[in-house]
Amino acid sequence: MTRVSGKQCYSLLAVCFFAVCVSCAGKHTAESLTDATGVIHIDVTQERLVAEDYPLDRAVSELEYIPLETTKSCLIGRLQDVYVIGDRLLVDDLHNLYMYDRQGKFIRSVSRRGQGPADYEYVRTVIVDPDSRVFYLIARKKMIKYAFDGTYIETVGVSDREESHCGVMTPGRTVMFYKSNMNVFAGDISAVISLFEMDTLGRVLRTFPNPSPRYVERRRTYTMTESPLYVYNGDICFNEFGNDTLFVLSGDTMSARMIVALGDLKMDYNPDHSHLTPMEGLALVNAETKLDFSNVWEDDRYFYIQIGIGSTGVNGSHQCIYDKHANEFICLGDGFTNTLDGGIRFFPQPGKVLPDGTKIMWKEAVEFKEEMLSTDHDIQKAKYGERFEKVYQLALALEEDDNPVLILAK
Repeated sequence: MTRVSGKQCYSLLAVCFFAVCVSCAGKHTAESLTDATGVIHIDVTQERLVAEDYPLDRAVSELEYIPLETTKSCLIGRLQDVYVIGDRLLVDDLHNLYMYDRQGKFIRSVSRRGQGPADYEYVRTVIVDPDSRVFYLIARKKMIKYAFDGTYIETVGVSDREESHCGVMTPGRTVMFYKSNMNVFAGDISAVISLFEMDTLGRVLRTFPNPSPRYVERRRTYTMTESPLYVYNGDICFNEFGNDTLFVLSGDTMSARMIVALGDLKMDYNPDHSHLTPMEGLALVNAETKLDFSNVWEDDRYFYIQIGIGSTGVNGSHQCIYDKHANEFICLGDGFTNTLDGGIRFFPQPGKVLPDGTKIMWKEAVEFKEEMLSTDHDIQKAKYGERFEKVYQLALALEEDDNPVLILAK
């Protein structure tokens, strides 16, 4: 048996220790990302934003493609959101709300634009209550209640003060809205509100102060109408525009769940545009190239994190994940590499992770077609067979002005 000297043993241990440290550093260990209370800390650097290939089959096992039927009765403008109500889909293009079956066949329009009790100027958001099988269309100064089949039930008035572009049905079956984050004038001592909780009759039950209000001296600058707000495992999770912290609501308090610290890369959320015209100020906001923690949502395995370039990603965004099991933060660039059928790269739209784990993404027909037809058909067909060919043929059949294609991942 070969004997090892004390000096050799020490050297061997040092090499092993160094190897373990390098390995752990590369994998973003629990010590580096999670504190003693379980709060996740992610310090975003340029190095961490280098895109990695991450296979989709680690996250889901199947993809379903739903081309939405295109007729004169359902010409979708720019798709804003999709909601699942039982075995049907609601598609919102801001000015209209269309109902489809799960195969993408058009069923009906829900209400119409107008001034009547069941009418709306445009759709702000939809809140689904699966327990009572109703949904609420949120429009200006009203909540319009419908049965799951699209039948109108009633309209509840809501004041301008509580108007919102996003909301959720809480576990207690109240509705919670995010109040658009406006600047307030310096010296304003009134409470600046982030969230309103109301009953389904429109009565305000409680409010939550803004954890990071934006103040200006002479003239308000830009307003952000949306912010992450979702329910996961019975917890209401929320992030305020301009704040690096994802909060979880507990009673009347907010506590940290995740901190995505942008450091020197963080854009100015409250620039002084008082010497500029509104259009000049907006141009500067749109030209911003620093980073914005623009959105986050989650399922049992991952946090899905969007880090926008400029305000809410006006100049693009980094699609990222935090793997809860491996305690890793990974930048995916523009999404998961599609290792299921070799087709469209996948990343769920903001908030589109259903309670059963289904994730939803969509592509305009022209974008779907361009991305699929830019792949190397022969290589992908040899690797993925008929799975790839089926999606490729779908792309070939699309007209550029067809309605979007929904992609559901499970």
